[in-house]
Amino acid sequence: MNALGSLFFNETKEFEQAFGWFSKAAERGYTRAITNLGICFELGCGVEKDWDQALKLYSEGAEKGHL
Repeated sequence: MNALGSLFFNETKEFEQAFGWFSKAAERGYTRAITNLGICFELGCGVEKDWDQALKLYSEGAEKGHL
C-alpha cells in the first residue's frame, strides 16, 4: 500500500490517491507510511497543509523507529 502511494506521489503526481494509500498503510502500522503522511501534510499534497499534523506524524514515525 505504501509502495502504491509512493508511485502515485512520485511518478504520476496524483497526490490525493497517494494520501489515500499512505493512510491505509499507516492504519496498519507501517511506519514509513506514517512519515509519508507527514510529508503530505507538510507540503499540502493531497490534503490541506497542516504543519502541526505533519509534526505529530513525524514524531509518531520516529517513536516507532523510522528516523
